[in-house]
Amino acid sequence: MIHQKAPLNPAGEEREALSALGVAVVSRDETIIPRLLNAGARPGQNEEPCPIARAIETDQPRVVKLPLEHGIRLNSDTDELDLSMDGHAALFTAIMDSQYEMVEFLIEEGANPHLECKLWTHDYNGCSETLFYRSIGFAIHFRRLRILRLLLAKGVLPGQGDLCLAVKKEFEAVALLSKFSNQNLPQKESIESYLLWQQINRQDNGLDFEIPHKSWFVFDSTLPQEPEKTAGPSGCGCDKLVQYGY
Repeated sequence: MIHQKAPLNPAGEEREALSALGVAVVSRDETIIPRLLNAGARPGQNEEPCPIARAIETDQPRVVKLPLEHGIRLNSDTDELDLSMDGHAALFTAIMDSQYEMVEFLIEEGANPHLECKLWTHDYNGCSETLFYRSIGFAIHFRRLRILRLLLAKGVLPGQGDLCLAVKKEFEAVALLSKFSNQNLPQKESIESYLLWQQINRQDNGLDFEIPHKSWFVFDSTLPQEPEKTAGPSGCGCDKLVQYGY
């Protein structure tokens, strides 16, 4: 099909329309992806999720690295793959799925671990809930202690209330986070807000660049968690840690 010049772009401009790369990722056909890249295949302008995000969601770390190995630039004013723009929600997905190496890789390649991401989750009764966490909050919520240590080692600060979340979940990360309790922690910034500012900055620098639709949120793909224990009098379960300043 490649030799016969079959179309490599999505068949349409809808977000759900898959590019040839997207189809290869969905089918988990790693062998065809280098050939597609050599033939000029790129993610679609509006493809959502993009092939790299889809590869992360389906735990295909080798596929994530293939575009880099085949010369796709990461910082570009073209529609090529740019993890500094496309990698943020993917980073949160990797935290949720406990993909340590993927988290490390995405941060090194430009994904911002300091942002806040929307999490759509559900409980045992099937009731949906929308939560807002930074990367450390994600690590606490999904009990990813090793990833939490990685984030802290990379200088990521907890958000206001991440310690409360750790206490509420009786997570062993409380000891790691308590040292931040008396610090002035940075204000939250959402992925959406960050990308909009990136668009403005790039346009101010003379780049003809428009951000296509990006994911501002992550769907909780894990099993529903057990009901949390009743909060203490303070309402957040942190009344027993008043000494930490919460």
